[in-house]
Amino acid sequence: MFAKEDIISPTDTSGHGSHCASIAAGNHVSTANLFGLASGTARGGVPSARIAVYKVYWTNGCETADILAGFEQPLSMVLTLYLFQWHIQVPYTSNILKMSLQ
Repeated sequence: MFAKEDIISPTDTSGHGSHCASIAAGNHVSTANLFGLASGTARGGVPSARIAVYKVYWTNGCETADILAGFEQPLSMVLTLYLFQWHIQVPYTSNILKMSLQ
C-alpha cells in the first residue's frame, strides 16, 4: 500500500496536515507576510493548545481500518477530536466509516 515516497510516520509530506495544525494551534509569528505583502502577526486559534497527529492518508490512498484507528487511538487516550476533513465521496449507506461515526 505504501509508495516509495511515503514516510511511514506522522510526518506530513504534502503540507496539508501541517497547515491544519497551524490553524488550530500555531505559535505567534511576528514577521508573517504573503510574498512581502500584508505584513503582520499570525497565530493559530489557540497557540497554547496541544494537539496529537495521526496520519491515515498515503500517496496511494487510504484504508478504512487506518482511518478508524486514527479515531480510536486518540479517543482511547482521552483526547478530543476537533476536526475531521472528509475527502471521500461515497454513498452514506455503503460507507462503514461514515456509519461508524454516527
